[in-house]
Amino acid sequence: MTQFESRITLEITGVRIERLRDISDADALSEGCSITDLRSGECLADVFARKWSAIHDVDSWKANPMVWVIDFKIVEDAR
Repeated sequence: MTQFESRITLEITGVRIERLRDISDADALSEGCSITDLRSGECLADVFARKWSAIHDVDSWKANPMVWVIDFKIVEDAR
């Protein structure tokens, strides 16, 4: 597939592996967490933890598995 056959083209800018619970607030923000979801005394990583546990269950958060982190940027249309 060429870039002209896709609706969006992404360029991978970084790949790393880390423990799930090592997510930073900046990464949580990139994952779609919002300050509007914060509860008293929380940081954005706590919001991510809550959302992860709701999707995958709390035991998966407690297990703290290794996860792939893939950074990317949108490639602007060069046509």
